[in-house]
Amino acid sequence: MTLCDVEHYAFAPKRCNMCGRRFWFEPYRIYLKEMRPSGASIKQIECLSCWHKAQNLIDKYMDMHQRPASRAVQEKDLPEFVGQLIDIFEDFLDNRGIQVDNPERKETDEPVAIIYGSDYGELCDKIENLLKWWDLIGD
Repeated sequence: MTLCDVEHYAFAPKRCNMCGRRFWFEPYRIYLKEMRPSGASIKQIECLSCWHKAQNLIDKYMDMHQRPASRAVQEKDLPEFVGQLIDIFEDFLDNRGIQVDNPERKETDEPVAIIYGSDYGELCDKIENLLKWWDLIGD
């Protein structure tokens, strides 16, 4: 763990612990580097150049791992999206061997879908209403 201190200014020559460069008359940073397993901390000096390199790496990492901008489901994609959500629940029920009794299913029908007929329609309507309530459906 690294605890950063505030920026300092070098009036006397200093040596950077990161790159080994000697510098003076420029800003630098002091931080404490925790050493394991003893838990003792060592005072470290980081020059302005290394400080900027580290900050650039942090910024690059944050840009790469930033969450994508929120994207609403488009109206034209809504039936496919809702169908995929229902498929997730169907797979979940199927993996646990659960069958839903549905009076619309005929005795001769093979059990191809667990969520069937009006049950499927009811779930679609409820999911669409929920998406509209949370403003997740775009124009």
